[in-house]
Amino acid sequence: MDGPFVNWKFYELLQNDLKIQHNFQILCIGSCGLHILNNSFKHGEKVANWNINSILSSLYWLFKDAPVEREDLMKLTSSEKFPLKFCCHRWLENVPCVERAIEIWTDIFDKSLIPSKDGDEILLHFKEFLDKIVKCSFSDFKTLDHKEQRLDTFLYQYFSVDKEKYKKLCDIVKMILILSYGQATMERGFSLKKALEVENLKENHIAQRMIIEAIKEAGDVFDVPIIKEMRISVQCARQQYLDYLECQKREKMEDQLNNKRKLLVEEIDFLQAKRKCLEEDVKNTHQFSDALADEGEKEKRHFTLFLKSNAIRKEVTEKSFELKSIEHKSIYF
Repeated sequence: MDGPFVNWKFYELLQNDLKIQHNFQILCIGSCGLHILNNSFKHGEKVANWNINSILSSLYWLFKDAPVEREDLMKLTSSEKFPLKFCCHRWLENVPCVERAIEIWTDIFDKSLIPSKDGDEILLHFKEFLDKIVKCSFSDFKTLDHKEQRLDTFLYQYFSVDKEKYKKLCDIVKMILILSYGQATMERGFSLKKALEVENLKENHIAQRMIIEAIKEAGDVFDVPIIKEMRISVQCARQQYLDYLECQKREKMEDQLNNKRKLLVEEIDFLQAKRKCLEEDVKNTHQFSDALADEGEKEKRHFTLFLKSNAIRKEVTEKSFELKSIEHKSIYF
């Protein structure tokens, strides 16, 4: 369909033609039928409180870019069908998405990891955990540094206070962490990759992960096949290690030089900004001192104005001296 004015003109001509030929007129639903029908479906879903929007969107993002969840679904259902993307502003085009959701809904609901009967119990344990654990150690939770300490390790030490009581709650937290970070091996241990996962993986960390995956695929350390390429790589390992150390040394020296340059630039910028502020202060203070002196000359009885003017002149002298020292530092840099 074209723009609203074209649509309105077409609607007017159509109404006139139907009136003349058939003596009836069609119902007016606005300039764009798609938007009207889309908003009708959207408003009806909202009024009925069906939550179709959030359910279909969550169902799609649950398996989007999540190979672990997709693999689990394929193993449990023996099917390769996954949820389709739901478009919240094009309800009339979401028929395939709804049909796919209906098709796989039974498998997802039947294979749920959390029985519905455990929901209330887990909620009670969560409230108890907040009241008894979090409130008593509120400062630890508030001062947690995510860069220095892993979240799963931090929480596990509090869940371990009563493992039996908080077992189901701990499982929920693991699922949430898996969904948030995509850590597949966390299911096998709460923090299996504690020594390997960092914010930016370096080459040695990637190599360690590859070794672990290869051992798991082979079954055991003694079952890993020793091939020709592996023996050749081991022969060159010493030289590669020395090259690696030399590279690390160069990178460290470059980082130190870059840090020195960065500190020097920051110091220069700070001195320049401070110099600008002092120049402005000296100018304003000098003008204020002169204004007080002039006012004191006009009103000869006000000796206090002269005293204030002299005091301000001393302040100008001190700031001028400080300004000269900053200029000397700037020249030195």
